[in-house]
Amino acid sequence: MDRLLGARRFLLFACMLSACASSKPRGHELSLQEGPLSVVAQETAEEPSAPAGYAISSKGSVLNVPASHEDAAIFHFSLGQAYSLDNDPQRAIESYRATLVHDPKSALVRARLAAELVKIGNFAEAKQLCEEAVKLEPKYIDSYLLLAGIQVAAKEYSKAVATYQQALKVEKDNRDALLYLGVTLAEVGKVKEGVAQLERLVKLKDSADSNIDQSVAYYYLAKIYDQANKRDQAITAYQMAIKKRPGFAKAAVALSDIYISRKDVPKAYAVLEEAFAEGRSSDLAERLAERHLEQGDYKGAVVYLETLVEEDPTNENMKLRLALVYWQVKWLEKARAALLDLHTRYPTASEISYYLGELELERDQFDDALFFYKQVSTDYAKYDQLVSRVAYAYRQQNQPRAAENFLLQAIKQRPDLVAFYPLLAAVYEDQKKLEEARLVLERGEKSFPNDENILYYLGFTFDRLGQKDKALGKMEKLLTLNPNNPNALNFVGYTLVEQGKDFERAKSVLERALGLKPQDPFILDSYGWLLYRTGKRQMAMKALERAFAGKPEEGVIAEHLADVYVSLNLPRKALAVYEQALKAGGDEEFKQRVEAKLANVKDVLAAGSADQAREPASQR
Repeated sequence: MDRLLGARRFLLFACMLSACASSKPRGHELSLQEGPLSVVAQETAEEPSAPAGYAISSKGSVLNVPASHEDAAIFHFSLGQAYSLDNDPQRAIESYRATLVHDPKSALVRARLAAELVKIGNFAEAKQLCEEAVKLEPKYIDSYLLLAGIQVAAKEYSKAVATYQQALKVEKDNRDALLYLGVTLAEVGKVKEGVAQLERLVKLKDSADSNIDQSVAYYYLAKIYDQANKRDQAITAYQMAIKKRPGFAKAAVALSDIYISRKDVPKAYAVLEEAFAEGRSSDLAERLAERHLEQGDYKGAVVYLETLVEEDPTNENMKLRLALVYWQVKWLEKARAALLDLHTRYPTASEISYYLGELELERDQFDDALFFYKQVSTDYAKYDQLVSRVAYAYRQQNQPRAAENFLLQAIKQRPDLVAFYPLLAAVYEDQKKLEEARLVLERGEKSFPNDENILYYLGFTFDRLGQKDKALGKMEKLLTLNPNNPNALNFVGYTLVEQGKDFERAKSVLERALGLKPQDPFILDSYGWLLYRTGKRQMAMKALERAFAGKPEEGVIAEHLADVYVSLNLPRKALAVYEQALKAGGDEEFKQRVEAKLANVKDVLAAGSADQAREPASQR
């Protein structure tokens, strides 16, 4: 058997710590920290087939096994090869066992059987088979390599070192043995000896017979230096690995990590960029994409995300991420095409439908947005946001009845989502249906008695309905739940000022509100109005000027400031601000009140008099 198949040398190794063996792609990771046997290296030879004249059924049963032991051995061995390449270790094991019945002295078959046993975790028998193979054929080096790998897996490092050394006696320049011996020595703390083996390896000329070339040797030499905290030597070795193989992704990533640890971030990413330019590796693309995204450079991230999608077209999460980045940089058509492709593949995926709805809304395609939004499941995590967006869009399009019906249906489907009640109340408010707004908010309060947003909105609605005491009652309830709610504090303080009931408490709550939100224009307005009502007009002017600067479009704030200007005999300033208040607009009562004040100031200015009549207090 060995004589017949020796020329073909079907090499199958398992467990060489990780894999830069002659049967794996160059540069494959081999971690000094990971346990060995983490990868089974399979040969890349052409898949064998059964000898002519022999049939193999689709289910793997054999027909017409050859009569001679020699032909039967070849037949079963070929089956083992085929099953191994199909990643079916159990059938491969059976075929190799059958081969040994016909050829019991084969070292090669024992090595192949051992490799399959390693795949299913049967290390004890695999080890025994390798030991038998070494005795049967002392010059068959693959048996040594597999045996040493199993010994490393069992943490029998001294035995593994001895086995690798035996392999090197058989073939002094065997690249696999030099690499794994060097790594194993470093693993057990014999860094100097491990480095010596790898330095021997880097001096060997590259050979077509092995994927362990000088770039791989330098890479693992660098890893050993790095693990031993010899960073300068590690940098040099990584640079040599990249020089020998431009675009060597793993070496570039490792070198980049060292530069990052030294806080030399520009150099770290320059290494990755240069390597990516040589070979568009997904490892490099992932690092570089993350870097650009962290910096907010979404356009710069695109090429790397596109590379990741090209490398793994089955990675739907990466496709979604790319679509969202297209969206971020306003490449809306590209984003839409990518999302539509995902939607075609996953028509029931709520997240994709949600994003398509959001995108169409941004493109002002409201009907298309609704089409996708309505495909989103009501139990989707962002369903409340979806409902809010649709309601807003209906309101923007002046379709209050559609918004109302949509929200009523949403509440029916998800009565547990508190946000829908204030949304529906806002739709009723748009239509000046304050009683309906009150009713829906009271319904919300019944379901969510401690929700601050509902309590505040309900209090505000009572105020709009002229029910001041009920409004204050809701705000006081809110403050028992959260004494630091700045909006409720402001409401209570301003209402007390307007009612002239309790200026001391008004001062206390408004100062607390200011402490929480010192730049809030509405709180500044309330506090300024308190100062005005308590005779501190100059202080009031300062506060109200700050409020007006923050919210010049708010009519009542402008009115308050103009009233203070009038009280301080600054009619021209008052005139300008009253005019701004009218531009800001308000209800009919507000307009009539401000127009009367404006006319009064004009009369004063026309008469050339600094005297002025006092106006009634403004109303919020």
